[in-house]
Amino acid sequence: MDDKSDIFPMKKNLQIVEKHLHKNEKWLRLPEKHIVELESKATAWNTQFLQEMEQLEAVMKELQDFIDKE
Repeated sequence: MDDKSDIFPMKKNLQIVEKHLHKNEKWLRLPEKHIVELESKATAWNTQFLQEMEQLEAVMKELQDFIDKE
């Protein structure tokens, strides 16, 4: 059978989507497990990010105090 993607341009896109759906089928079957894992990683990242932002803000405050002092 000939590939008639020029007649039906969405055919190629649909084939790509179908290919990736098969690869990610396990994720689609158990999304709750993966969502919990993703949320825990996001929480850990957010905690570290907030700590680093606090450190940056402290340095900025020190710099501002130094500039104001001059």
